[in-house]
Amino acid sequence: MEMRQLKYFIAIVEAKSYSRAAESLFVTQPTLTLSMQKLEKEFDIKLFNQSQNGLQLTDSGMFLYENGIEIVHNFDYLVNHMHSQKQHIKESIRIGLTVLSAMQFMKQISQFIANNQNVEVRLIQNGSHKLQKMLADGEIDFGILSFPLVEPSIELLPLKNTNVEGYNVSVVMPSANPLSDQDTVSFSDLKNETFISLSNDYMLGNLTEKESFKFGFNDQIVFIEDDWKVLLHSLENFNAVVLLPSEFKEYDDTPNLSWVPLEDRSNYYPIGIASRKDMIVTDTYHQFIKAIKEI
Repeated sequence: MEMRQLKYFIAIVEAKSYSRAAESLFVTQPTLTLSMQKLEKEFDIKLFNQSQNGLQLTDSGMFLYENGIEIVHNFDYLVNHMHSQKQHIKESIRIGLTVLSAMQFMKQISQFIANNQNVEVRLIQNGSHKLQKMLADGEIDFGILSFPLVEPSIELLPLKNTNVEGYNVSVVMPSANPLSDQDTVSFSDLKNETFISLSNDYMLGNLTEKESFKFGFNDQIVFIEDDWKVLLHSLENFNAVVLLPSEFKEYDDTPNLSWVPLEDRSNYYPIGIASRKDMIVTDTYHQFIKAIKEI
């Protein structure tokens, strides 16, 4: 039994609900369910019974709860005491951000840094696809990334009930392009276009490559670059199109460009806070999530 499992169990008991406990712990409900299943299997016991009144503790569950509270309290006291012995040493965290999430959440991140001066924060910028791998490999601690989830060892909690829950996709092109007059553009409309693109480190770079193979115009991708400003300034030179988050438009003043919404099932990408499934949830992590959700 791990201390994290015990804390999860106590949270479920006190919330009387897996879903409410997951929300308070900032983890997914399947994570809690799997953790409790492993705990029951380890001891060959049943911890809960489901009734019309909700979750009910078994005798074994009540024993674990009553004794577990004291164990967790003593453990937290020990950890906090040990940390207090080295207050001069800052905790260090590495946060992965995309360009867009850095723009949209920098105010909240700055406030988090100001409110946690005992924490040394390092911001690492890259595409969501690359950052998910960096997180899985332990190169960053958590991040604000976009779906879809591609690394099985991490979890991505959607940012719900905030002003920023995801981003839309636009096809950006020179205003002289005949497609610029359309309300939306599909990939089939783009079969004769020249493309420039983000790299595979980005979700939209992956989308561009995948769809170009599907529709047979992969040889029309003539320039790959991860600086979105460079891409926009290259459009007229190449007489090309590029897939970018629509939300970039408010940050850009490049003349003679049109932003046309992409008509496709992949025209919207939710974002979330990503962490490794085996991560030890700390107060710093909770403070970070709280700061981000105050957008």
